[in-house]
Amino acid sequence: IRHVVECFARAARRAVEAGCDFVGIHGAHGYLISQFFSPYANKRDDAYGGDLQRRMRFPLEVVAAVRQAIGRDVPILYRLSGDEHQPAGGITLPDVCALAPRLEAAVVDLIDVSAGMYETNWWITQPMEMPQGVLATSAKPVREAVGIPVSVSGRITDPSVAEHVIESGCADFVTLGRAMHADPEFANKARDERLEEICTCIACNQGCSDMHAKGLPTVYAEKRSELRSSIDKFIAEMEQEAAQQAETARHNRVGESISAVNAETNAALGFGRLGVSSTTAANSASNVTGAEGPFAA
Repeated sequence: IRHVVECFARAARRAVEAGCDFVGIHGAHGYLISQFFSPYANKRDDAYGGDLQRRMRFPLEVVAAVRQAIGRDVPILYRLSGDEHQPAGGITLPDVCALAPRLEAAVVDLIDVSAGMYETNWWITQPMEMPQGVLATSAKPVREAVGIPVSVSGRITDPSVAEHVIESGCADFVTLGRAMHADPEFANKARDERLEEICTCIACNQGCSDMHAKGLPTVYAEKRSELRSSIDKFIAEMEQEAAQQAETARHNRVGESISAVNAETNAALGFGRLGVSSTTAANSASNVTGAEGPFAA
């Protein structure tokens, strides 16, 4: 465990040396740090598991090590799941409200509230069935528990929703993910009141999460025409394939009908009794009637 904690610290140091303005610690969504904090994942019975205080130990050790590695001048952002929504017993909002002041005491500069874990991943990237700003009410108790800024994510894809979340006192900042994938100029357009120009994320999860899961690049707004062209090409290819399959099926049906008629003709003309093979009979019938003749019907 000490080695893993030191790995977090070294990674933070490299980020600062590379020129990053702040360091974000991912303590959400069922990854390692949140696994230690979550009673759903943490089944340890030593100093790192069991009650709430012991489950806090690993996250706090990571924060302390990162702070020591990068100094006080670089801000630390800590992301957490306000609720894992795990029926079998995961992180809950009271757990997070107990952890938040400890993070503040460990000199974290901002807490970013998300939700969910991979077993409840619809809370990580909320689908269109969930309302805009769905996690704002989870962020408010966290904000009330600390004196540092609190940010919140959760399907904030409309500037008016973002503004309401902040004005209502639920959060000091909003975290935008998919909204910026759909339109990287989202914030600039909102600031300039060019709202009608925003390419709004509809929370379909097709151009981001699904693409990522397939190992494909996330689609950005400026790629819309290119994407549309690719989609049109794909649809055209599928339609062509479907037409070919339909034509093949039609030919097969015609062939079956001809074979059936030829068999009847064979029997009626007595080819079988005369010792003529069925292939010869079929060829004879085809030669007599033609493929487009009455037997083809």
